[in-house]
Parts: sequence; C-alpha cells; structure tokens
Amino acid sequence: MELRQLEYFQQVCRLGSVSRAAAQLHVAQPSVSIALQKLEEELGVPLFDRKQRRLRLTQAGERMLQHAETMLRCRNNAQEEMKDYEASRKGRILLGITPVIGAFVFPSLFAAFHAAHPDIELQCTETGSLATRRKLLEDELDLGLLIISDPPPGLALRPLAQSAIHVCLSPAHPLASATTLSLPQLAKEPFLLFQEDTYMRQLILEECSRHGFTPQIRFSSRQIETILSLVEQNAGVGFLPADIARKHPRIVSLPLTPPLSIQAGFAWNEERYLSQACRVLLDFCEKRTNEKFEQE
Repeated sequence: MELRQLEYFQQVCRLGSVSRAAAQLHVAQPSVSIALQKLEEELGVPLFDRKQRRLRLTQAGERMLQHAETMLRCRNNAQEEMKDYEASRKGRILLGITPVIGAFVFPSLFAAFHAAHPDIELQCTETGSLATRRKLLEDELDLGLLIISDPPPGLALRPLAQSAIHVCLSPAHPLASATTLSLPQLAKEPFLLFQEDTYMRQLILEECSRHGFTPQIRFSSRQIETILSLVEQNAGVGFLPADIARKHPRIVSLPLTPPLSIQAGFAWNEERYLSQACRVLLDFCEKRTNEKFEQE
C-alpha cells in the first residue's frame, strides 16, 4: 500500500469522481483508476459501488477512508514537525480571530508579540466563532482566537480570559436607569446582534428561546462599532462583553440576570501537529494575560 494510492483514494471520495480527482491532483485519469484498482486488489474488497453514476463508498470503503485520512494526517504531521526543526522558531501562523474576541483580547497582544518575535508572521483572518471552529476542524487554520465556551469535539483549547455579557442601551432608553436586566424584560425590544456565524448570537438566541420568546432582530453586523453606533442612536439593544462595553461612555451597559459569560481563548485541531511558532504564540499570550491580571 502506497501513500500515493491513499491520496488518490481520498480525493476520489471527496469529489465523487475519478476525473475530477485526477484534475485536482494534476495527474492523468488512468493513473487514478489504476491506483484505485491496485488498492482494492491488495485489500481484497471493493471500496466503491460503481452501479451508480456517482461513485459511492461501500461499507468497507467508508472504513478504509477513515484509515486513509488517519495515515495521511500522520504523514502530514511528520512533515510539518521535520520542517519545524529546520525552521526553529520562525514561520507563519494562520490565525482565525473573531470580531468580539479580537477587540476584547488581541490588540495589545498583537503588537507586543510582533515586537518580541519579528520572525514569526501572523496571517490573520476575521470570522465568527462558529465559522472559525469549522475552519480549524477542516485544517484551514493553524490556530483560532475565539469564544471557546461549548467547544465541539476535536478541538484542543487554551483559555485566556473570561468576561460577563452586558446589555448595551442608549442613555435615552427607558430601561437605562436599571441596575440589572433579564432577557424576558427585553422580549419586546429590537435586538442588534452579531452575524449568524458567531457564538455570541447563538448564545443570546438560545437563552431567549429558553425564556420562551423569539426576539425581533433589527440589524445584524460583524462590526462592534456599527452595533455600538446603533445602540447610541437608540435603534435597539445590543450585547457585548463587559470589558468592551465599559470602554464606551456614550452607551449604558448593564449586567444580565441571571448572568451570562463567555470564555475567550485559543483553539486548534487536536489531531494536527502544533508548530513551534504556534506554541511560542500560545505561551506568550498566556504569560501576558496572566501578568495583566496580576497587575489588576
């Protein structure tokens, strides 16, 4: 059994077609067909049901795909680790950052890390927590800086900081003089939420459902400043980590009762080799965060 055969088999499974797999792999179609035939002969079982127009895996084929992906991942991890020995503590990190956690945790860390480790390039992509989790599990990112509350299986975590969620109101809002607010008190208020790929939105909607109502969502955005500006204009109520909301004097931020909180931190695919550059970033950010809390 050759790794090349497993690569061809994996691509055919992903694309459902020998011709499309060959095009993706930049090889001739007969090469893929022969590799699959030899793999099936060696294993002694058919891997595909060829009665349908689109190739479908047999039960044995589904199990073999799991083994193939494990073996190919081991090969990739070994290659990455060997490259790491050569590169030492240089390299590039593909980092997914969520808008909320990016504003909450990352700005001060980014500048300090770049100053301390100028040879490590951070290539950052901003997406919501749910989208970032998916990208990590699909190996599209090395690390994610996101809300790590209620993580899906397959992710390793390094917590950094925790924050309560506050309701954000205009000073002109009738509820602005309260000391705390519950979600049922906001049932008739228009909500200003983050977009659908964010954990914050999911959490707020789940809590509303638990209290027996579906809120009117007036506006969705990926930008914190947009939500804050709309809150200031009394266009609706928003929800932000307390650490962010308190920095904006033109709005009123009130804690929820019962309280809701989020945990910020790093996540990565637990089956993927974690490079030395990633480990340096994790240790640096953890140390800086601990120092900040000790000073406070």
